[in-house]
Amino acid sequence: RVVGTGVDALDGLLRGGFPSGSVSEVCGEAGAGKTQLLLQMLIRAQIPLSDKGHRRKSVYICTEGDLPIARLSTLAQATANNRPDLFSTADDVLANIYIERASTPEEVQVVIVDRLPKLMASHDIGLIALDSIAAPIRYEQAFSNREDSKRGADLLLRIGGRLKTLCHVHMCPCIVSNQVTDLVTGTLFQTSSKIPALGLAWAHAVNTRLFLFRAPQTQGGEGCELREGSGGVREMRLVWSPWAAGGSCLLRITGEGLQDAEEG
Repeated sequence: RVVGTGVDALDGLLRGGFPSGSVSEVCGEAGAGKTQLLLQMLIRAQIPLSDKGHRRKSVYICTEGDLPIARLSTLAQATANNRPDLFSTADDVLANIYIERASTPEEVQVVIVDRLPKLMASHDIGLIALDSIAAPIRYEQAFSNREDSKRGADLLLRIGGRLKTLCHVHMCPCIVSNQVTDLVTGTLFQTSSKIPALGLAWAHAVNTRLFLFRAPQTQGGEGCELREGSGGVREMRLVWSPWAAGGSCLLRITGEGLQDAEEG
């Protein structure tokens, strides 16, 4: 089973939506729209199965900055307006979303290894959103020597393994946002490309990797350069997945969430 995104082009790229029983990662620079997508999916999980939802509750784990309550409320109100058959008010939507905070590697581990399993055992959770994995666990910030780097890699594998287990047991998707880092591919004076943060240790912990760009791209691969002047258009690229072939699609950020680019 999958949870659809509500965006036809993105659902087509993912062969229906985010698959249950697996961990999907969405990488991108700040402002690309990663949080927007995760918030949208928290609501999409509440949609009936007939509309590619789960008709279940969701969990949002926030690790950086302020909670995006205002944006989530706006999306909830738009959903209540568009689906009065399901929700009378925005509060009906928000009541089905559980929120956890964690700002350090230790807090992330407590939430995912201890608190999340208990929450999922007592409530009907249909989607997990972790925003983001990189904020508390960036190697260059938290792990400064070989011993600490190994500890960080072990922590990432433990978190990824627990998320996969929870998704499999409860048959729900987990969507994780990740930051990017610079990859210098030429001389010192050339523009660097962007690659997902946290290296191979985290890459091995996810089933599907998506890359969200703030503009249509000029070249292939994970490290890509941006074209200017694209407005609210985003490009989503499927880097790898065991369920779908690679490809890309265009999206647009609107007041009611991500939509197909042509709808804007």
